[in-house]
Amino acid sequence: MFNQTLDLASNNVYSLFITGKDTTAADYLLVNDQPTAHRDSTCGIRFINLSTGSNPVSVDIQGQSNGSEVSSLAYKSYTSFRSYATTSGISSYTFEYRDAVSGSLLATYKLTGVNNYTGTNTTVNTVRFKNMTIALIGQPGGAGANAQKTILINNY
Repeated sequence: MFNQTLDLASNNVYSLFITGKDTTAADYLLVNDQPTAHRDSTCGIRFINLSTGSNPVSVDIQGQSNGSEVSSLAYKSYTSFRSYATTSGISSYTFEYRDAVSGSLLATYKLTGVNNYTGTNTTVNTVRFKNMTIALIGQPGGAGANAQKTILINNY
């Protein structure tokens, strides 16, 4: 599926994303990561469009305007890591990927564990100080395993 020589510089961190319609038409994207350092109750999230054949997509937080987080991501495009608060008043974020042209909802991702504080819970926050990627995968109009959906990729 993947047989390439990669030119990797020493002392760098990379992410290799394998995408494409299927294993016979695999495509890839190599990203030289620039992780965000977190100092005070934040996590880092970047968004990526790995949906082969998709229109550009926008990303918003559920309940906010379309494109409030990202206005347009073409196929194999991505954002830098962005900081999101992980304070006690926030238990989760729900991100929506939409077709940037029509505004149609394509997929959502609910990031849980942002803050689970209950007074006795010892796993108060599972994402604080960490970096993650939320990727849109699949193909437009696909069904089953090929349907558009989101996945979380841990970058820690």
